[in-house]
Amino acid sequence: MKIKKDDIVLVNTGEYKGKKGKVLQILPKQDKVVVEGVNLRTHFVKASSSTAEGGLIKRESPIHISNVILASASKTSAAKNSSTKKKSKSTVSAAKTSPAAKKKSTTKKTSKTKTKPKAK
Repeated sequence: MKIKKDDIVLVNTGEYKGKKGKVLQILPKQDKVVVEGVNLRTHFVKASSSTAEGGLIKRESPIHISNVILASASKTSAAKNSSTKKKSKSTVSAAKTSPAAKKKSTTKKTSKTKTKPKAK
């Protein structure tokens, strides 16, 4: 799935987890995207002839593309994750009650039988 400029994405990991924003820029060589309102950094800008006032400006910094998903796709992926979790829990519970597990537990109980004392 390709993420493009002006797509709405959802951040799924990190400090801004759960936040939605618009993709402002894509950096394909670095595998990073710049998302509006996410990963804000404060930069100091010196006053010059082009900028009348200097001061602190907050700008978005890029985050790795693997940390975002398309907002429309987030609902379907959440449904997939919940279904896979249910499957994994059922396989674990089945393993606990398997016949092989029961045989192992019965063999431990039989090994504690009394032995005959040694004759002198």
